[in-house]
Amino acid sequence: MINPINLQEMIKSRKHAIFAVTSAVLIMLIYKVYKQVLDLSDEDFFLTQLAYTPYRIFSTISGLYICSRVYKEMNFLKLKKSSPTIIFFSSYLILDFLFFYLGYKSFSVDRFLFFMEVIINVFVGFSEEYMFRGLIFAGMYYIWGFRVSILFSSLLFALWHIDIDTSLIYMINLFSFSVCFSLAYLYGISLTTLATIHYLHDLLIFGIDWKQPNLFGNVHFLILNIIFIIVFILQKKRFDSSSKNL
Repeated sequence: MINPINLQEMIKSRKHAIFAVTSAVLIMLIYKVYKQVLDLSDEDFFLTQLAYTPYRIFSTISGLYICSRVYKEMNFLKLKKSSPTIIFFSSYLILDFLFFYLGYKSFSVDRFLFFMEVIINVFVGFSEEYMFRGLIFAGMYYIWGFRVSILFSSLLFALWHIDIDTSLIYMINLFSFSVCFSLAYLYGISLTTLATIHYLHDLLIFGIDWKQPNLFGNVHFLILNIIFIIVFILQKKRFDSSSKNL
């Protein structure tokens, strides 16, 4: 059974929660300016990713530092060997690959490109999880509570990626991903675990050349996240019911 964490007890004060949200948003805006200044939209994909790496390192380190100032303790970063963590980590990645496999007619792997993705994108998942779940979602949760925080932090996460793909289904997929990972964080999955899953998911997307998507290929990621959202909601109800019986 999951054991929900209390974010309002983990963050030092309302002032620190506001600082968490505003500083994370500011760092995100710096990235958008950084991209505009570089203007590498017409360059090779790996060249652009390599050029963005300094910012990702900066945002990862900044996110960790701000978390250390905002949270009372840094226990949320530790990799936990609890059953819920192991089950979520393994089942999410297994289903992620399986759904990709079922959603496309074929795929190929270029060893060099895959290796480059392993190196280049290592900071993407960590920087985004520290910023969006560790600071924005947690800070908003402290200030406005569950519904507002999960809605607006997930909306920000989707809009953050709008320069990659503006299609509605892409935005919905990212929104569902953020909701799923926010729930996972709220229910005891550490940021480090979420960041690792995020990194491996991105590696699955960009490190493998998936070809000819079928109808399922357009919605498989949404379905995957909805499955886990439902699981977390059911587990929360079970937890609440058990707490009442104590």
